Amino acid sequence: PLPLITERRIDVSIAEQRLRAYEGDMLIFDFIASTGIATSPTIPGTFQILDKEELAYASNWDLWMPHFMGIYRTGPDFTNGIHGLPTLSSGRSLWEGYLGRPVSYGCIVIGLEEAAQLFEWTEIGTLVIIRP
Repeated sequence: PLPLITERRIDVSIAEQRLRAYEGDMLIFDFIASTGIATSPTIPGTFQILDKEELAYASNWDLWMPHFMGIYRTGPDFTNGIHGLPTLSSGRSLWEGYLGRPVSYGCIVIGLEEAAQLFEWTEIGTLVIIRP
């Protein structure tokens, strides 16, 4: 665990497929999101932003993930997180038009512009709550 930043928090609802960000009690962002599919679900719980990477690569799926913010580890060298719509190495955008329903391999996916805004606003250590 890192020093926890609680004055800002990210709240994800799997049931609603929404990501909301708050500063204190004030709603800053309210974005449509996509969480993990049934065979690779997003794990509910209380986490924090562990790291940030402007463009992360997932070799398991050959995906580039813009504005990646890691939130929990799923293995020794893999972290699920929040990021913008991914791109395959071929350049093809993945899951465009599918936001609002589970499509990912466990990450929380939001639009590219939204991911850029959230990435800039979020600090490492920010509280992340993922609700069923």
